[in-house]
Amino acid sequence: MTLYTCVRQSELEFYRQVGMEPVGENCVLVEIDGCTRHYLKAYLSPADCPGYNCEGWQVVAVEVVPDSCYIAEGAFASNDVNAPDCLPELFQNSVIPMGKYRLGQYCRPICLVPGTDRTLSYLNEKPGKQPALYDLAEDMYGDRIFDKLTDGLLSKRELTELACKYLVESGRANVTQSSNWDYIMYETDDGEKFLLRRSDNK
Repeated sequence: MTLYTCVRQSELEFYRQVGMEPVGENCVLVEIDGCTRHYLKAYLSPADCPGYNCEGWQVVAVEVVPDSCYIAEGAFASNDVNAPDCLPELFQNSVIPMGKYRLGQYCRPICLVPGTDRTLSYLNEKPGKQPALYDLAEDMYGDRIFDKLTDGLLSKRELTELACKYLVESGRANVTQSSNWDYIMYETDDGEKFLLRRSDNK
């Protein structure tokens, strides 16, 4: 299975010689099954990699054996001293075997890969030729949330009303309504008009 990670261009020669070892900024210390060790941080899509398209960094592709890898919610992985105290525990509790992960399950999935052994080998430095599973995890995660919201939690009408109210509150739309009219009209800055029947006149 192909994964991606971002390395400093100045460190490429090191990785060429020793393989993709979990060192420096590319590793995270995690306890799994009672054993604490360093894992290489890799991603399902190049666009998910920190440093993607940043000067001085390069995305490389690595080949892994999925059965020996794990996935965690990368949104909980923060080194900021001002971040919520609960994040380390949330990150640790989010770790699952890669085989149990479903696309869109996490907002920013981080793959946890053991160091260079049968599970990991250096693949190439031009991963643009490698087909990624998706473009950006957060987009897929957002789609999954939307599907859940529309599947019994909120109706499409309720979501539409919330979206229209947000446009008004953010100054991007005007609203026209009256107690003597069954509808509410939202008009966006570009002239688009949306009519919704008033909730008390369903």
